[in-house]
Amino acid sequence: GGIFGYASVKGGAKIEGCINHAKIEGNLFAGGIGGRLDGGYRSSGQTNSGSRDPNMENCSNDGLVLCTSDSVGTAQTLNGRYFGGIVGYGMGMCIEDSSSASGRSDNYRYDVSKRDSLAGKYVGGIIGHGEDSRLVGCSTKKGGYILGAEHVGGIAGSLSSDVKDVIQGAQKGVAATVNASYVIGNRYVGGIVGENGGGDTNSTVYNCINNGVVAGYEYYIGGIAGYNGSKGTLENCASYLSDYDHSVFRMVRDDWKAVEGDCVGGLAGYNNGTIRLTEDNNALTVKSVSSIVTGNNFVGGMIGFNDTEGNLDLADEYTLIGGQVEAAGRLHRFERFGEDPGKYARSKALRCKRKILCGRLYRCECGSSYRRYGSIRTPSEQYAGKDYRVGVYRRCNRISENICRKSVRRR
Repeated sequence: GGIFGYASVKGGAKIEGCINHAKIEGNLFAGGIGGRLDGGYRSSGQTNSGSRDPNMENCSNDGLVLCTSDSVGTAQTLNGRYFGGIVGYGMGMCIEDSSSASGRSDNYRYDVSKRDSLAGKYVGGIIGHGEDSRLVGCSTKKGGYILGAEHVGGIAGSLSSDVKDVIQGAQKGVAATVNASYVIGNRYVGGIVGENGGGDTNSTVYNCINNGVVAGYEYYIGGIAGYNGSKGTLENCASYLSDYDHSVFRMVRDDWKAVEGDCVGGLAGYNNGTIRLTEDNNALTVKSVSSIVTGNNFVGGMIGFNDTEGNLDLADEYTLIGGQVEAAGRLHRFERFGEDPGKYARSKALRCKRKILCGRLYRCECGSSYRRYGSIRTPSEQYAGKDYRVGVYRRCNRISENICRKSVRRR
């Protein structure tokens, strides 16, 4: 780590006010401030005698954090795991009011020639992996890069317990958790977390906003979560990105060449859980999505692939207000869904103000389909320049009956 390799902080001790500008490279437990931090923190759901005070506070990092060897995929060998902008791995600890902009100190810039730098499993803008830990008022800043191979998240690569309890907005001031850095990986890549709700524990990503660019080369890439499993909920989350001159889109497509991924969405690449928007939430001033979404198959402005249990529970209107959606493969892109066999009705309308759509196969609002090559303004010329809505989405069997569901990668 930039300050320490390993620290055990208990009994009221605290790491505070640390700053790192140096580049950090390693093959296990690497972080901008520390590699591994063990503390005695007790979350609200625990009954042990640990402290409720933070173990780390007001720390920042803008040095690039990189893994030097990819994970080998066996539990016995940990090499290539746990890399974070602040801490690589945390056990029973709490990080409060800390931020990271990895790589900004030396003006790092990513392009496809540096794709070999996408190494490591469990890589996060704040923490690579947190075990019974908590993040309060933490964020990633503009100009930072979070680079990894698998389970790559703008805030956390992975977490062991309910994310709603683990990731919290600031106690004072901004109530939402925000990622503003570039997040680039291969599999399970998300603006907040790489994977949510894929295990046996219910997990909720709550009041989180992605202002950064999320890109991936293989599968499960999303603005909030790459993979939202059956135990996962994305609640009151949004993704905003301004790209009026299309410079960000050209960077992702031409410089990064990140157009090969399957299951890519503005909120979630894959969803088999719940995406919820409540009326009484004050953390989101604009309930919308504006993202750069590029990929191969199953590409959608909000969800790439919405599986059979995937549910949208919208107490208010969600709007796709901008950005750009492009799919290069045979299937598919839809204004909000790349593919949607979900069986649950939507409780509110999904509203669209999209302008540029690209792809080979389109599905229009009513569920019909037709082929087009190149760019068009809307899925159907009759909607050109207008806002339009869909209440309950109707699946188009003419498309879906010819698609093998096994083509969608599962855990």
